[in-house]
Amino acid sequence: MIGNRPAITFRGGDRWQIQVASIGDRVTEAYADAPSYLPGGTLRLAVSTTARKYTVEIYRLGATVQLMSRSLAQKGVRQGRAIVVPATKMAVAPWRYTYTQTIPTVWPSGVYLAKVCGAGGAQGYVPFVVRSSKPSRFLFVSNTLNYAAYNRWGGSSLYWSGVGSPVRGVNRATAVSLDRPFDSEAGAGEVFMLEAPFIAWLERNHYDVSYTTDYDLSTNPGAQPLPRAVLFSGHGEYWGAPLRDWLDQHVLAKGDVGLGMFAADTGYWQVTMSNPSSTGPRTIGLYKDGRFDAAAIARCPAGVTESANAFRTVPCGRYDPSVNRPEQALFGVQYGSVVPDYFVYQLAVTAPRWLLGGTGLSAGDSLGRIAGGEVDRIYPGLPRLPGDLLFATTMTVTRAGELKEAQAVVRTLPSGGRVFASGTFWWGWGLERTFAANHGIPAGFGQLTANLLAFLAGD
Repeated sequence: MIGNRPAITFRGGDRWQIQVASIGDRVTEAYADAPSYLPGGTLRLAVSTTARKYTVEIYRLGATVQLMSRSLAQKGVRQGRAIVVPATKMAVAPWRYTYTQTIPTVWPSGVYLAKVCGAGGAQGYVPFVVRSSKPSRFLFVSNTLNYAAYNRWGGSSLYWSGVGSPVRGVNRATAVSLDRPFDSEAGAGEVFMLEAPFIAWLERNHYDVSYTTDYDLSTNPGAQPLPRAVLFSGHGEYWGAPLRDWLDQHVLAKGDVGLGMFAADTGYWQVTMSNPSSTGPRTIGLYKDGRFDAAAIARCPAGVTESANAFRTVPCGRYDPSVNRPEQALFGVQYGSVVPDYFVYQLAVTAPRWLLGGTGLSAGDSLGRIAGGEVDRIYPGLPRLPGDLLFATTMTVTRAGELKEAQAVVRTLPSGGRVFASGTFWWGWGLERTFAANHGIPAGFGQLTANLLAFLAGD
């Protein structure tokens, strides 16, 4: 993720917040043995702390941040430093699991944070999701794979490496591990920056919503009870092929699930999953430059270009509509630019009037300065369907100083499937009071979002 970050103003009291950050010789860090659990499952945390004792407080993100449990004091231990796998530059925390807790069956599905508190010392978060075995009207997907791709803990990510020797001239890791803490947001990944405002709004308005992760849908999508609509917020750049397959089947082909992309630059890279454990694979692999990917090379006798691992040019890095899977085929738009500022979205003349009911908004009106971070747009050279409608648009200035459009679309597919793609990171932040006041978000924006959800659910 690149671009200006909004100030984190999402609050639900203050006890859940980090009071003492990990720094220097005062450190408390941890990771979980899985991105998600069903009620009744067992959460295991690998904790490393300089404190003699620690406790674990677990919070659920909802309309407020709710304390769900607090452990007794546990014996603290400082565990080993990161190890680096030379062939991939992957950093791993070789820690043992030191804390175990059963997820109570009464805990609702949601995005949770384990706050690990060193006695008299530092604190850190571990994000995880509690799933549901029952279908709900909406399914919110937390972007765990994205957190892992950008995570620099231990010295490397899928973008950068400060460890090991060059891998064929590539100064980044070609695999990342879930066996390590997240280095951003005190261990929370990108939950606060990209997901929390939308989650809070959904729950404040009492939507029937359950939660899962892109990891779960990339490893075993068949286990997920079908919702009326699937929702993404913020940024989910990294998907496994099974996740894309599942959405293509239910949104494009069958039309029995709606898709709400309140996000941008989503489903761009196709990752592989390996290193199985009792809770699922722990390694996420990606050769961003396909010319170093032996599997891609083997599939492509005519040669491989560097973009061979992007969905839009899989498998060989060359555009071929009969083979490739551009994001636009599913969303109606696809990733276009990095935009390090906020720009005013305007409703297009083709924005359906029935989606504007009760909002006080009309075609041409401003939705405020919510286009930015990274943005999507319609690519004229890619196929479009008769039910595709431009919903909102703006002209942005990219990080490179170029003028590029950002666009949001609504799709009514021949299958009956329904899609909304916002084309921006910040739609969810438009639902947050302080951000909305500072960015000119109109009073009807919440109702507009509610109308979009009703459309996606087929109401």
